[in-house]
Amino acid sequence: LEDFDENAARKAGKIQRFGNHQIFRHPWTCGTGLLLKRAVFEKFGPMTGKDTTKYWLKIALNKYINGFYYPLVRQEHMDDPKSPHCLLKDDESIQKMREVTFVLRENNINTMKQRWERRELVLNNLLHDPWKAKHYAGWRKILRRGTQKFVLISKRFNLQRKK
Repeated sequence: LEDFDENAARKAGKIQRFGNHQIFRHPWTCGTGLLLKRAVFEKFGPMTGKDTTKYWLKIALNKYINGFYYPLVRQEHMDDPKSPHCLLKDDESIQKMREVTFVLRENNINTMKQRWERRELVLNNLLHDPWKAKHYAGWRKILRRGTQKFVLISKRFNLQRKK
């Protein structure tokens, strides 16, 4: 709850009403609890464990509503480093779990410092980045990724330079 900024979410237009329900919009929800209409499941098939983000993004690109029910339902996210249940507590545990943990492997995370940086990036994306799926596909995706990498590299360079 301390990571969620309702004002930022509302300012970004992410909290939207659909009849009596509100959704905190985001093109993918990945490892959270989910509800999926049977027709959507029949159209897109089952989600495989390989890349759930692409599955949800494909659904969102087809104009379906993706997001989190609002007000948010609190769930313990056990790979969040803030969770007391998280198995990733230090650089050694990161190294042990790296090859079996999708996020660590796919984002080349080798240290807790990098894990905390990734967490900050995800929270920033959830609160401030666009909710429309088109911003995460095609040329917009390439532009966003390039911008994100530039920011990360410049942060690391500035930190190293100051030492």
